[in-house]
Amino acid sequence: MIPHAALLATVIPGVAGIVIYALRNRVRRGLGISATIAASLSILMIVSMGREVMGSWKSWRLSWDLGSAAGLTFDYPWVRPISLDFGFLVDFVSLPIGLIIAVVSMLSCLYSIKYMEKDPNQGSYYANLLLFMTGMIGVIFAANLIQFYLFWELMLIPSYLLIANWGVSRDRLSIGFKYFIFTHVGALSMLLGILSIFA
Repeated sequence: MIPHAALLATVIPGVAGIVIYALRNRVRRGLGISATIAASLSILMIVSMGREVMGSWKSWRLSWDLGSAAGLTFDYPWVRPISLDFGFLVDFVSLPIGLIIAVVSMLSCLYSIKYMEKDPNQGSYYANLLLFMTGMIGVIFAANLIQFYLFWELMLIPSYLLIANWGVSRDRLSIGFKYFIFTHVGALSMLLGILSIFA
């Protein structure tokens, strides 16, 4: 397994998205390829955890005994005074879901190379797509509710921008606004629920 694989699988697309956004006016070519490579690296990190999570590929069989389920934890001290850690939990449920997210995101980047080649804002598009990917993977691998909520918000905002700016409908701005309102009402409810747990 690659060290810190869960962290890298989550962070690489987001960092690549920020770099692509920063260079969007200087570099016009290769943005889609760069985004595809970043998403592919995330896939590699997730696949590298498969053996440890699922066990040997030859002898592995699905078990519904959650108490004996294989899993990996990655903990990084975050807010020491209240013992809040930034961590990732990868088990036999989250690993395949994370892999599906990464593969579909990579295919989206790959398809967009041709589809977005004449779009003057393709740098912003790839940045939002990769940040959306980071948010989705972070939600799946989050080890605590605070981190889950932060990645949830990171997932919602780029997805709103993708809908509002690159949606295929003529009413994409209106649809994007409705999406933003509905999802953030849900996010606020979730935040209140999380705060009530810690209260």
